Amino acid sequence: MSNSTKASALLCDGATISLWSKSRGMFVILDESGHLSANGKRQKAADWTVHIRTDGTVAFQNQEHQRKWLRIKDDITDCEGVGGNYCYFSAVDHDNNYISLQSDTAPGQHIGFLPHTGELKPASKTPRDDEDGQFVVIVEQNAPVQVPIPSGVELLTDGAHVMLLSRNAGCTIVNDNGVVTGAGGSDDSATFVVVDKGDGKFSLQSKSNPSQFLCIKDDEVTFTGVGGKYCIFTVVEIVGKGYVALESVEYPDYYVGINKDGTSRSPSDTRRGRNGQFYVIVNQEGAVPKPARTITPDTKDVTSNNRGDNPTDYWLWVLIAVSTGYCCYILYDKISDQQ
Repeated sequence: MSNSTKASALLCDGATISLWSKSRGMFVILDESGHLSANGKRQKAADWTVHIRTDGTVAFQNQEHQRKWLRIKDDITDCEGVGGNYCYFSAVDHDNNYISLQSDTAPGQHIGFLPHTGELKPASKTPRDDEDGQFVVIVEQNAPVQVPIPSGVELLTDGAHVMLLSRNAGCTIVNDNGVVTGAGGSDDSATFVVVDKGDGKFSLQSKSNPSQFLCIKDDEVTFTGVGGKYCIFTVVEIVGKGYVALESVEYPDYYVGINKDGTSRSPSDTRRGRNGQFYVIVNQEGAVPKPARTITPDTKDVTSNNRGDNPTDYWLWVLIAVSTGYCCYILYDKISDQQ
């Protein structure tokens, strides 16, 4: 894909990350009662501290409940670990920046959640390529030894199918009959088809209703656009965070925004802060970006601008000089005869 950083590379020792479930469309969370599910939004109980062993296996310690670690034991996934062998996993990379987590002590068993309820799935019933066991890694706080975080702008290629995960609300933007909400999910109502308008500008077409486009008009964010001027956005990268902001081309300084409760925010009150930041999640890659225009260099020696540095050029100039001198001699000779 266009972005070269693998998702597993984001799992650095000491980093704070969250795991967004591909099939459920929400975050892996340990709630106050100690219940583990994929029904979380953006909160501390959905944040995990990464621990790496020398063999490269990885463990996840909950930020809110720091004595609780993810583990797989006896085919059961829970958060009753304390950092022992059952808590370590191998991170397996998949297309579009997803990973799966395979138990280090029980190869073939993976963490998985049911798509309709977000409840845990038996580890042995979650094979390596099962979407119920695939996750997006979102870095909330980088590790002491930092790695490049993937650029969301690079993922917005023409024809790509993407979701926009609100940093503020922790849920995806959804087309609810033309109304923009942060209701979450990962189905077609939360999916956009990217339309590249050139010069770093894009439109976002609803996959569930292709006649509707995300737009900003009259200080509202809606899905009532039909692809015209109100539907074109400049995508601004939030450097080093992996998030992007969507600025209206028609109304500069007006941004798409989602409040913490999941409702859409007034574009004139939205800038590039948390309520206007989105993480790009790819469901289907788009066209390969066109390469920059290049010029094939001439094969002859161009290391110097001095005439005669090339041997062939040297003898050419000698020939020209001799010929010119000879012509001048003949002309002079004829003029002398006439005098």
